[in-house]
Amino acid sequence: MDAADVFDNLLEKCDPLDHILPTNERQVRPLIKLEPQQQQEVWQAAVEEAGDKVPSGRVVKDVVQRIMEKTKVPNTYQMGEVCQILAKDNP
Repeated sequence: MDAADVFDNLLEKCDPLDHILPTNERQVRPLIKLEPQQQQEVWQAAVEEAGDKVPSGRVVKDVVQRIMEKTKVPNTYQMGEVCQILAKDNP
């Protein structure tokens, strides 16, 4: 459902004759957590990284991870709150 919203967002901003659009859900899934404007920018960056071809889901995921690492997320937890810390795939 969310992937369809992302695809509609890309379709709205990208002319299908001039731009490469996703061909499956796996390519769109990593974009779900981004703002609509970021989705378009990241998709174009992924297309460029794939040599102006339809990027794989892995390429899109890698571009999203690089963007997320650059963007600092504020700590929303308060002193005394209980939270769970999970290790990343490659700590």
